[in-house]
Amino acid sequence: MHRSSYLLVTVLALALGACAGLLPDIEGLSDVYGLDGAVIVLRGSDAEDADRFGEADRTSEAGRTSEADRTSEADRTSEAGRTSEAGATTLIGGLAGSFSTEGIDLPPAASRVARAGSVRDALTIDPNVTVRVPGGEADAPASFAIGGASLELAFRHEADVVSEVGGSASFVPAIVVTKLACGDGGEGPVACTYDAAVPDEARIVITASRAAALFDALVAGGTFGVEGALQATLEVPGVPTGTEVELTLRAVPQAGVISFR
Repeated sequence: MHRSSYLLVTVLALALGACAGLLPDIEGLSDVYGLDGAVIVLRGSDAEDADRFGEADRTSEAGRTSEADRTSEADRTSEAGRTSEAGATTLIGGLAGSFSTEGIDLPPAASRVARAGSVRDALTIDPNVTVRVPGGEADAPASFAIGGASLELAFRHEADVVSEVGGSASFVPAIVVTKLACGDGGEGPVACTYDAAVPDEARIVITASRAAALFDALVAGGTFGVEGALQATLEVPGVPTGTEVELTLRAVPQAGVISFR
């Protein structure tokens, strides 16, 4: 992640708006949140669920739960097994990074009235995808489809959280990810390259819960950090349980908008 490139545009727009007695939306910004190029490794939650259910079942066999509990746990274990056979369709991965900016030297007139009401941007997915499958190339799916994604982040300024940032989207049409080639895995996980056919409509619009505080922090400048998670929903049958899908986020050029109260 790197420094956002919209600050000089912001200064000019605010100066013009202040002189006119109002602040128009600032449009055409790129990478407002510094997330362009962020890499996320997504993993399925199904395997963890199966492990948890299996542990509960072993506890039951040891006599530490009632007969009713054993029946309930067995049902859930069976359901987890069916989910595992079908494949993982919910993938989750953590995201963390930082960037720095020099801030904005606002004209005095703009400083008195500049209170952001909304800060939003749009993200998409880079076509280059890496998939690691636990069972070797034979288990690597020929293709899979991403039907939607959601992002939840804490946005920090000089170590203090100034806003939560997030958004979600359903992709229609879905993003189809197709296998290109796999490396020499031998025994164990093998890394395969995939190509994602990303439609123009496949965008995650993200906004700040506290836009005014976030904008004030951007004006002040300094070091910013983001941390949180991305969740992707795959269309059935998903990918084999235990698979890792490595995605790169891309900021949609000139999709960012700052609106003022």
